Amino acid sequence: MNSRCPHTALLLVALCLLVARTSWSAPSRHPNFVIILADDMGWNDAGFCGNTNVDTPHLDALARGGAVFTQACASAPTCSPTRASLLTGQYTPRHGVYNVVDPRHAPGSPHHKILAAETSADLIDGTVTLAEALKPAGYTSALFGMWNLGRGRNGPAAPTGQGFDLFVEPTDLGFAKDAYHRPDGTYSSDALTDAALDWIKREKDRPFFLYLAFHDVHGPFDPKPELLEKYRHRAGVRDTELAASVEAMDDNVGRLLAGLESLGLSDRTYVIFTSDNGGVRQTVAPLRGGKGTLYQGGLRVPAIVSGPGIAGGQKIDTPILSMDFFPTVLDWAGVEAESLASIDGTNLVPLLTGSDKTMTRDLFWHFPVYSGPSAPCSAIRSGDWKLLEFFESGQTELYNLSRDPGEARNLAASEPARAKELTDKLHAWQTSLAAPRPTSPNPAYDSAAPARGGDHGPDRAPSPTPVAAPAKGFVLTSTACADGGNLPAEYTGDGSGSSPPLEWTGAPAGTKSFVVIMDHQAPDAVKSYWNLWNIPPDVNGIPENGKAPGLVGVGFRGRAGYEPPHSKGPGPKTYVITVYALSGLLEINQPAAQVTREILLEAMKDKILDRAALHVTYERPANAL
Repeated sequence: MNSRCPHTALLLVALCLLVARTSWSAPSRHPNFVIILADDMGWNDAGFCGNTNVDTPHLDALARGGAVFTQACASAPTCSPTRASLLTGQYTPRHGVYNVVDPRHAPGSPHHKILAAETSADLIDGTVTLAEALKPAGYTSALFGMWNLGRGRNGPAAPTGQGFDLFVEPTDLGFAKDAYHRPDGTYSSDALTDAALDWIKREKDRPFFLYLAFHDVHGPFDPKPELLEKYRHRAGVRDTELAASVEAMDDNVGRLLAGLESLGLSDRTYVIFTSDNGGVRQTVAPLRGGKGTLYQGGLRVPAIVSGPGIAGGQKIDTPILSMDFFPTVLDWAGVEAESLASIDGTNLVPLLTGSDKTMTRDLFWHFPVYSGPSAPCSAIRSGDWKLLEFFESGQTELYNLSRDPGEARNLAASEPARAKELTDKLHAWQTSLAAPRPTSPNPAYDSAAPARGGDHGPDRAPSPTPVAAPAKGFVLTSTACADGGNLPAEYTGDGSGSSPPLEWTGAPAGTKSFVVIMDHQAPDAVKSYWNLWNIPPDVNGIPENGKAPGLVGVGFRGRAGYEPPHSKGPGPKTYVITVYALSGLLEINQPAAQVTREILLEAMKDKILDRAALHVTYERPANAL
């Protein structure tokens, strides 16, 4: 709860009164709660989801001992809004967090056709989090891992301002931002689990809520070498780095469960495992889309609930959302969630105990922002039917998920009555929550401006011959090929990492450094290929070996031997190479191999004087990796 709200005291008093009433399903002694949240883990990344190529024995055991929700969905297709819904039990229009705040997609950006909605960086005033709701019942709460709902260590927007008694993030344990390894070789989820187990040992004699939010399995990966080697020799593994990262996280789930068992806490601890959004689109087939879209690939997530009173081996096909865990936990804790204001989630205890196997309701998603491949949109699921509304065009798409789980056949034209019924329901829901419906044209829209941020998959593919935003005399050229031309295979087609020779002219006055970003735009790749930064202002190009005189930073997106993020298979691919002229040097305090395009863009957002781009394609060799 944000302490800026004048109603804070009243809400806390109400919560104290609520815990005096114990719901029918709560055990006589307050149970403990553990929520484990994976990052970017797709619906089929673990063994209990049907993946036979990755070893997840501990998650599989947790699933056998509890209930698996086979149709679980995240409350949003990206991390921050789902985390907000998980901790508040609310749909996104209530808490106002629609997406990760991303300067590349600020409303009014030139590559946006319409004016998108604003997203809040943190929870709005008066929001009650799960940690706050449990506190009057005597719970202590701790978050280990990622918060992503506001910046800063202290203050009302920080976890400790939202009910958590302890917040430990990877940087507190010696990790660089988004790094998987510490300089001493320690793996991030190992360290977070160690810290969480130490905290449980200290708090084992009182009821606790542990929120363990791993960075796993968000790319770019940096797996443990022994696991990476294991999966490189396993047939059928499509992404060895992802597989190794999933198993490393599973190992720590096992360590946590073993710790609970050794302390005698297993029989009074509920464990929930899920993910913040769907996986990247390369891994979610046969589902459509992926992270950042409202297609099923961006929403479907793994979900396990295990604990006292839950029969093992259950597979529950009822669709659920992340926000449903909020009232479910409060029921077990003896707090009447129904008496709290504005709770949208549904208590899952009747489903888990078998007392109600017919729970039906409409589910909604609202994503009125631009993010990677996705334009502003909204969606409803009603039974087996799902309708998506796209605000740029005003068009809708209708799918029957039981017959078409991959959302390949749009039935809006052939089922007009059903499409209208679901559209009317969606609009009524949007109105009831005062949800923004962005439709106003963006006066700054420039059709030539390159799209930014995230991969451009088949749902919103880039133009075959993208054009750079107009530069003020700042021009980028290459002797290897012209803008829009074919790049010789010796530079990128063989995966060697060699860059084409580049030369730029016409840098604006006041330029203090240059940044080069080579961005792979293939539909099935999401990573920047290489980054160069703090190139001195008197340098006007780089030779074909990819280095520049006096260069301070160079990021190849991984350790030595890192495989470049080429799309798989032969065929024409596209790169966008952009040179930025900056008004100053960049201060980036982390290893160059961990510096992503996103980190660079954030560091230089207030320093960009001009940019010039070169668009090149190449034909992958038939024998390419």
